[in-house]
Amino acid sequence: MTVLSLILTPLVLGISLAAPVGPVKLEMIKKGLAGGFWPCWLTGLGALTADLLYIISIAGGLLPIFKNPAVSAGLTVIGVYLLFKLGIKSIHSFFHKEFVLDSPNMVHSLKKSFASGFLIAFSNPFNFLFWFGIYGAALSRFPAEAELFHMALYSFFIVFGIFLWNLNVAFTVHFARRLISIRVIKTISLAAGVMLLAFSCKLAWDFISAFL
Repeated sequence: MTVLSLILTPLVLGISLAAPVGPVKLEMIKKGLAGGFWPCWLTGLGALTADLLYIISIAGGLLPIFKNPAVSAGLTVIGVYLLFKLGIKSIHSFFHKEFVLDSPNMVHSLKKSFASGFLIAFSNPFNFLFWFGIYGAALSRFPAEAELFHMALYSFFIVFGIFLWNLNVAFTVHFARRLISIRVIKTISLAAGVMLLAFSCKLAWDFISAFL
């Protein structure tokens, strides 16, 4: 196995997987605009923790558990509710008269940021299937005689690529928020809320469609 295939390829793959704007990135941007670097980054770190658990479960052969209809249904209900709640909260902040940057209750806010990122990623059963398709396909390319160390190294750099992109988003949002007005931040929060509601509806529809 070459350095390119063990380090650069999975690193680029991780960055590519993290780059698209989805529910997690919307929540990161929203948290970052309101609270700066730490709430934004910890939201991404929470989601990354959920992704890591999914990767470990796939490697450990736990796919049947997550494919269980009851487990899948439970995760979907939680995911739909969570995205809907976050969407409504974002829209509400647009119409709220006060929009405070850097809340003084930062410790509580940081804990909530990590938890929201984790729950958004973990409560979406399609996220597990996504990882099963991407990560499972990547591991299947390894030859039968490949060492466990090589597979672990490959997996690490996928996760590290996601970590780097989330760090980039956190820094970008942190410095950009000081260059825009509160009105613009509230408008972005409104747009993020609408998109989170759309993701909530899509998750619900995808799950219902699977049984039609």
